[in-house]
Amino acid sequence: NYRVGRCSFNVKENPASPTDDYWHHISYINQLSDTSFIPQLKGIVSADITKENPERCIDQLQYLDYLFIAKEDLFMDILELGKMVKGHVIMHHPHGSSISDGNTVEDYSTPEELFLSDINVLGAGDYFASGVIRSMLTGSNLKDSVIKAHHIATNLLKENLL
Repeated sequence: NYRVGRCSFNVKENPASPTDDYWHHISYINQLSDTSFIPQLKGIVSADITKENPERCIDQLQYLDYLFIAKEDLFMDILELGKMVKGHVIMHHPHGSSISDGNTVEDYSTPEELFLSDINVLGAGDYFASGVIRSMLTGSNLKDSVIKAHHIATNLLKENLL
């Protein structure tokens, strides 16, 4: 699998105006210039991160219930990263996931039929994170949600191939 992205963005960052909700997800937390709103969020807070400038969000990790990160973007040991969040780090890759609460790391390997080779996996991490969140919002625990999310991401990637 591989990632392909060929586009040019004119990036304009709008100030955050969060509302009270049950779950807040912050995309690319380390790319935001203003993260002052994060400590004020009520409910569950999750975020994902890219490999560019991870140090920009270190102070905000303590407010996260869930941090999603791709294996290729992991910038420190997952156990140590797990100690920096108030909940769990969920590291995902094409063959599975690892979940850490800062004390332990639990690995999950996907069944071989879920591995997609020789395709563009751009967006797989977003599919995965949304699958975990959706599953948890419908009552599943974290481990079951991670397992379901791998199935969801694979199916969505396959749909986009057609």
